[in-house]
Amino acid sequence: MTMHNQETELPMDSNVSGMHKNRDSDIHQNGITNNNDRTPTVESVENKTILQRIFSKNKEEKQSVEMISLRSLFRYARLIDVFYMLLGSAAATAHGTGWILLELIFGNLVNIFTNRVHSLCSLNISAISQEYCPLDFNLTLTNFFTSATRCNFTGSNLTEVGINFEDDVKQQALYIVAVGFGVIVFGYCQIAFWSISCERQTRTIRDVLFRSIVYKEIAYFDKHKTGELNTKLTNDISKIRDGIGDKLGSAVQFISIFIIGCVWGFARAWKLTLVLLSISPLIFISIILLVKVFAAIYLGVVSLAQAIPHIQALFNARCVAYAIWKEIDTSTPGKDHLIGNIHFDNVHFCYPSRPNVQVLNSLSFDIKSGETVALVGSSGSGKSTCIQLLQRFYDPNSGLVLIDGKKVDEYNIRWLRQQIGVVSQEPVLFQMTIRENILFGHESADDEDVYSAAKMANAHEFIMTLPDKYDTQVGERGATLSGGQKQRIAIARALIRNPKILLFDEATSALDNESEQIVQDALNHASKGRTTLIIAHRVSTIRHANKIIVVHNGQVIEEGDHDSLMHAQGAYYGLVEAQNLRTIEEDDEISLELDKSEQTTLVVQNNEQLLDSQRNRSSTVISLTPSIITALYGKKNQDDKEQNETTKNKTTVVY
Repeated sequence: MTMHNQETELPMDSNVSGMHKNRDSDIHQNGITNNNDRTPTVESVENKTILQRIFSKNKEEKQSVEMISLRSLFRYARLIDVFYMLLGSAAATAHGTGWILLELIFGNLVNIFTNRVHSLCSLNISAISQEYCPLDFNLTLTNFFTSATRCNFTGSNLTEVGINFEDDVKQQALYIVAVGFGVIVFGYCQIAFWSISCERQTRTIRDVLFRSIVYKEIAYFDKHKTGELNTKLTNDISKIRDGIGDKLGSAVQFISIFIIGCVWGFARAWKLTLVLLSISPLIFISIILLVKVFAAIYLGVVSLAQAIPHIQALFNARCVAYAIWKEIDTSTPGKDHLIGNIHFDNVHFCYPSRPNVQVLNSLSFDIKSGETVALVGSSGSGKSTCIQLLQRFYDPNSGLVLIDGKKVDEYNIRWLRQQIGVVSQEPVLFQMTIRENILFGHESADDEDVYSAAKMANAHEFIMTLPDKYDTQVGERGATLSGGQKQRIAIARALIRNPKILLFDEATSALDNESEQIVQDALNHASKGRTTLIIAHRVSTIRHANKIIVVHNGQVIEEGDHDSLMHAQGAYYGLVEAQNLRTIEEDDEISLELDKSEQTTLVVQNNEQLLDSQRNRSSTVISLTPSIITALYGKKNQDDKEQNETTKNKTTVVY
């Protein structure tokens, strides 16, 4: 380690130089000489640096710690939280009072035992035994409590001595049980109420802090590390929880013990109480046991000493809350309005999942406010990536994406996205009513705003024909609506926030011709007065755009309006011709399909006619069969009759 390296480690501004001089003087004052006559060695320089750092740390620790007021610490406490804290404080006071009562009851119990023993020691047991006990029984101090019942003390004053003191002991024991039960109940209520209030406030503070961090502009995250933000959300919030939770309730409990103990001490012996309070600092340090006469004062002072760690948690919470409140109260800068000028300047971009694939390669173009600009090109040329960069889903690897001359990453993300309306190829509708789906674009909008947005999107007419109108359930992902209807609702959702910039990403590519025309009319109506960027393949959707930008392999290769690009017969001309060719081929395929369908229909009709003819013939034969059978049968009968008559005539001639 050289002298040069050491000097480069230390900042050399004037303020730090002054600090170094002060540190040198401090080192000199602390017994470390600075011999200017000697050449500084590497070891001396290292020692000096270490000492400077030590003194610097000590000075930093001596600096005053900023904290907020006690009232400001509870700024997120609602009325119900204040009510819980009051109940917790009352329970803590009762809890502390219970401990004082337990000490007093225990003192009374000790007094009962000591008074009885003292009285017994002052008695003449031998005389009592001769007077009140049987002749064959000798009463002594040893068997007084176990065998005194064999003697008859009726009419004597020995009840004051405490022969039957069991009742007094039982009474004090019952007091201990009752007060102990109250201490348990009030202790539970103390912790419960303070914990409930603490958790409610902590949750609110964490939510507000998280929202405040999320809504910061991107430059904020460049200055603050992720670990620092995580610390604020975890460790610092935990310190606030300690300061406003059950520890604060315990502090109230111990302070109440001190106050009630002092009150009881003044009530019993105010002179001794003053004497004990004068030496209370010594009790804090040594925690010396006092005699039972001063138990109340002792318990109060010791409890006050026990309250100090809990009060320290309150001070820690106030110190931590200062930084958190400052973080929350720091307003995020945002622009009052957006004009809508868009500029891509030499933008390069690769997706994080595909770092080796260059999606945008030195892409540059301009869009003026109020213009309708179309991006066209083959699949994978980077058109949709431009929309994602405008919404700041990603940051470019290099180059600038500007809106109104300001970099996109300098805007507040939430505010910026509120100024942009997006309509994608597959609109996402939620399983709720049409009204609620439209209100997702602007939650504070009223019904008039919903109707106005629906009319601009050409959706109001078909919505009014539905049974429940705007309260119609659209089903999962809009299953009850057609593609064109879903798209128009998505357009209404984008328009209800009155965005300055509209982004249409293949908004009509999945629709049929009839639905496409309706949706396209809605898009044209919505684009008026707004900066509009359209990504489309169909020429019909971009023919009337102010400017058409042709993108190929992440670069702009052509731009202009439809007529100029067609006249230039470049890449755009090729795309249009290819699309027309595909359209012709599709029409031919459709015609061929229709011809085949017609031929199939004719064959089916001929077959049906042949079958009908055969059915008619069969029906005719079936219908004629009875007549033919009847005629043939009748003719046979007639022949038989004629034959019989001929035979009869012949017989007659013979006679």
